[in-house]
Amino acid sequence: MTKAIDKITSEGVSRRGFLGGLAALSGAVAIGAAGCSPKSGDEGESNGGSTTPTAKTSDADPIAPAAVPAAWDEEADVVIVGTGGGLVAAVYAAMKGKKVTVLEKGATWGGSSKETDIFSVLGSKTQQAIYQALGAQLAEINPEGAAQLSALGQLPPEVMRQQWMATYFTRPNGGDTGELPDGTTGLRACAPVQPMLQTLCTCIPDAIDFMAGCGVPWGPVTMFGSAGMISGVCPQGSETGGIVARANYSAFEILYNKAVELGASFHFSTPATALVMDGDKVVGVTCSGEVGNVKANDGVILATGGMTFNQDLLKEYVPHVYHRCFNSTATSGDEGDGIRMGLGAGATISGYDSSFIFDGGVDNGVWGRYLYKGDVQVSRQPWCSFTNAGNRIPYYPVTTLGFTKQAGIHMHNPGHCSYVVFDSHYDEIIKNWDATGKNQLICRNPITREKWAAAGDNVKRFTSGSLDEDYTIGMQEGIDGGYIFTANTLEELADKMGLQRSVVTGAVANWNAMCDAGEDTLYHLDPAWLVKVQDGPFYGMKVGGTVLATMCGLTVNTSMQVLNAKAEPICGLYATGCTAGGLGGDSNYGDCRNPGGGVAMSCGTAYLAAQTICG
Repeated sequence: MTKAIDKITSEGVSRRGFLGGLAALSGAVAIGAAGCSPKSGDEGESNGGSTTPTAKTSDADPIAPAAVPAAWDEEADVVIVGTGGGLVAAVYAAMKGKKVTVLEKGATWGGSSKETDIFSVLGSKTQQAIYQALGAQLAEINPEGAAQLSALGQLPPEVMRQQWMATYFTRPNGGDTGELPDGTTGLRACAPVQPMLQTLCTCIPDAIDFMAGCGVPWGPVTMFGSAGMISGVCPQGSETGGIVARANYSAFEILYNKAVELGASFHFSTPATALVMDGDKVVGVTCSGEVGNVKANDGVILATGGMTFNQDLLKEYVPHVYHRCFNSTATSGDEGDGIRMGLGAGATISGYDSSFIFDGGVDNGVWGRYLYKGDVQVSRQPWCSFTNAGNRIPYYPVTTLGFTKQAGIHMHNPGHCSYVVFDSHYDEIIKNWDATGKNQLICRNPITREKWAAAGDNVKRFTSGSLDEDYTIGMQEGIDGGYIFTANTLEELADKMGLQRSVVTGAVANWNAMCDAGEDTLYHLDPAWLVKVQDGPFYGMKVGGTVLATMCGLTVNTSMQVLNAKAEPICGLYATGCTAGGLGGDSNYGDCRNPGGGVAMSCGTAYLAAQTICG
């Protein structure tokens, strides 16, 4: 906790770190097992998606279930496919005395989940304790912020959860206008989504507290601008040096070790190939690798992630991503295998055309690209930005949840992209923004050698190639790769970018005139960001959207049981995280319309599935 306090007080977050936290967070209870009815007629390892040269294309067809084998190679009570959020389920089930087998097609544990940075969550007992401690410690240093934290610390977790849930009832999920949970009147979520919103606002905080009990040393998020301190948690000390990439790595390492300690059996490099069904019931899994057929006496949990690396599935179910995103920041194992197996068992799809998309898609012809790579980070700064007609576009900062808003701006433009131009002073400008507190945060904050050195042992969590120790390394990769254009004149830069010369020169001239005036009367950019483009060489990039996760998957109930076309549970089958769909409604492309975001949702729903199985 001391390191976190030092970080908070040194950055002076009395205005940036405390005020407006709940409002910024909002831009991120029924739990019971239902009976089984007859059915009607992961994540793999890569370096944050950064090293896979092309998107993996595979079939979108359902994977038919296999028949019961003459003999089983292994038997367990609970079989879990995928080791991201699936690790939470593995630990919970093992703690309840269940024999657990975990199948992972990657060479190690964690999948896309361990590549994440923070858990967006509110309403956990863990956070209540954090707020109480910080409120007391900051009372003399930051009275205003301390008072806010102390007030939150006194709220029962159930009240915080209700406040958290209320923010999602006002999201445009196709709802109507009426009374909200807090008694006010406003836009309500559509009825089918409301039970799941209530469920997520319960199971996610519960999972955070459960993980704390497993030894995960949660600390407050301190580096998320006005959402800092209130937006969620990450492993304590993981933000050292200002690098948040892969902050959650240690959380999943702790979970894996705990599962092993409790006797769970793990099989790596062992892809699940089909579910095994005995009549209407899922009774096991077939796989390749160490074992062939694994029996599941109580149930199978599919925690295999989404479909971002399966172009056929994207084209069929998430066309916005297929047609408009330049790349994905998920791991290359995100191929939709669990979704296809569930469909083969009689499941249906929910969450059509729903996904979680950030800005930072660089047009480099490579599908897998991590958000913390240097070329991606430099593309996301508040540069002179415009369409191919030369029209300026707005820039949304992190503190207004600009990740998804900015992606929407890029993807709406002709060609599904925007163009950014900056000059030879880019490194000086970025470091000045950082020094004066005007820098962008989390994955938009470029990593420098100074930050890398300050992170100390924290850099050990990064694998080779997953990100750059200085963002200029990725910048040079882009120049060498021909997708970061450079030229000595703006006219030459326009030629290389494939734009009319007058478009680029006109956009830059208008930008420079605004910088000279010192005020943005159109989009109201921070004056610190109004830096003229004037000295060559000049640089330009084509920037679009990058998909973090798909939110389209198997239809589930509030116990995470997979449902058939009659909304009946398929006996013995559960889906969690991005393998499940419809948790925030249909056609929610670009924005995460469910509480917690990807990794928190993955862990919370896995925790709930294990609870359901274990009774």
